[in-house]
Formats: sequence, C-alpha cells, structure tokens
Amino acid sequence: MKRALAITFALFALALGHVQAVTFTDWIAGYPGIVDATPAGDPDADGLSNLLEYAFADLDPTVIDNGSPVLPQMVFGLRTGSDIPWRDLTAITFDGVNLPRTGFYYLGLRYKPRAGTEGLRWRPQYSWFAANLEFWVDGRATFLQPTTPDGDGYVVRWLQGMFNGASPPPKAFARMQVILEETP
Repeated sequence: MKRALAITFALFALALGHVQAVTFTDWIAGYPGIVDATPAGDPDADGLSNLLEYAFADLDPTVIDNGSPVLPQMVFGLRTGSDIPWRDLTAITFDGVNLPRTGFYYLGLRYKPRAGTEGLRWRPQYSWFAANLEFWVDGRATFLQPTTPDGDGYVVRWLQGMFNGASPPPKAFARMQVILEETP
C-alpha cells in the first residue's frame, strides 16, 4: 500500500511540472488555415486580436469569444493596514466589483492569463476622462507583479495609487494593454 501511494505521488508531481513556454508564432501555427495569422489579425471577427487570444486563457482565434469571463474585469481591493509599505501586495485584500463607498481602496484588473506564454508584457491602464478616452495612465503607475493566481488561474494587477471611497470619480475606465516582445 505504501509503495502504491509513493508511485501515485511521484506521477502527480510530474503532472504538475513546469509548463513549456510557447511563443506566439508557435501558438498561432497550431491553427492552420487562418487568413490573418499576425498578432493584430482577427480571423473570427470577434473584436479580439490574435495577440489577445494568445494572451488570455481559454480563447481560440477561430471561435467567437467576446464576452469571455477570462478577459479583464475592473475590481476593487481594500488595504489591510495603514502602516504597511505601499508597495506590499499582501496589504491588499480582494473586495470584488462593488465600488467601496468609504475608506481607501485600490483599483485593479482581474484576468486569466494563458499559462506558458512567452514574450508578453502586461500594462494595466485607467482613465477618469469620460469625454476623451485617449488619455490613459499606463503601467508605469502599477505594481510590477500581479497577485498570486487563485484556484481558477485568475490574477489581479493593482494600480499603485489609492482612491477615496467617500469621493469617487464620476466615471472610471480600465483596460489591459498586452505587448508582444517576441524576438524572431
């Protein structure tokens, strides 16, 4: 009995091993016959480029995926203490999608990245300018690392600045910019 458990554990450990990184070029080659296989292409006409379909988990460049739950969603987080260094991600607790009405909170983007991608840079951005969405505060104002993935593979990238729930902006917009830095 002990021997069988040891073998099962060894096989389970092997199954959880490192995910082999796949470049965009290799990933898109797995979909032969696509008319436009460039990162900017959108062969299924769902409004998501091939690059975004590569970056986010469970998306397929040949299937209409708009409205997918793996795409970024604006979320809010609460600070767990006032004397914690502001760059400490453990100081933030996930609070969901309801805007806090009191106290200070962080704005974040929750999304599900595809495991094993290579050459991607994630840049969460936000804007308070409803009349002109050409002005975005970009990744220079964010934490460098996302939170640890949850049990379903979702991560959250928090913006560094805290916001006051007592005087929220009239409208806030957030988006995730994905940049491919693949070398040929």
